Amino acid sequence: MELTDAGFDFSVLSEFRGRLVEGGLELRVLDGVLEAARAAGLLAAGKRQRSDSTHVLGATRELNRLEFVVETLRAALNAVASVAGDWLVDHVEPEWFDRYSARPEDRRSPSRWAARVEHGHQVGADSTMFTVDWDAQHVTCPSGKTSTQWARDRSQAGIPVIRVRFSAADCRACPLRERCTKADSRSGRRITLRLQAEHEALQQARAEQRTPEWQRAYGHRAGVERTIAQGVSAFGLRRCRYRGLDKTRLQHLLTATAMNLARLNAWFTDTPLAPTRTSHFTAIRPAV
Repeated sequence: MELTDAGFDFSVLSEFRGRLVEGGLELRVLDGVLEAARAAGLLAAGKRQRSDSTHVLGATRELNRLEFVVETLRAALNAVASVAGDWLVDHVEPEWFDRYSARPEDRRSPSRWAARVEHGHQVGADSTMFTVDWDAQHVTCPSGKTSTQWARDRSQAGIPVIRVRFSAADCRACPLRERCTKADSRSGRRITLRLQAEHEALQQARAEQRTPEWQRAYGHRAGVERTIAQGVSAFGLRRCRYRGLDKTRLQHLLTATAMNLARLNAWFTDTPLAPTRTSHFTAIRPAV
């Protein structure tokens, strides 16, 4: 087509996409790319390709609640680290830097279900190890001590929260103090809770992670976290470009095709990986 050509109206592409969907040919483009890659020896035959031949819509329909919990705690740590890094270093467990420095999609999730459950329980224990009595408006710690203060407040992001404090005298003599808090001995443990509905929804989500139904749903997501992150950040996967589920599926398949082409190009041209990002929380990690 000449540079001076007037081109064609955008509606032509819309009609073309419609014909693809009506003819059931939406997989032709993605399958063609995968077949060419397989013929070139870049994809092993007979194996399930989860990252390099992703049918994006089917693989991402079920969201990873474990990733949500981890990212929620990471976001809180990074927010505090950006404004009070020195204080945070004195109040977190050393292993938290290993557990929460990297984004969920930048690290490998546990491959075995039992390991994933253990990881989820550990994250839950780090954020809430206490029993909440919403009617009496107090919290009971693992040692059986009851909080002395309960006040509604807002987080730095303006989200409604509840600030809970324990007595310094109770915490000072507690045998679990070293495992619970690194706060100064003159002050007791402090906890920030979401409002009851949100808090209970999180607890329910953790309980669902132990059910066979959740395990089956999670199986669709395991192994594709980085592919999802790349699709969102570099290929506009977060927003649907078209109306209707059929054309949305077509968009996801075309996005998967583009991602595979980008990866093949990076492979053939020896394009180096992007440098690892350093979060606020990672930056304050004490030197060993």
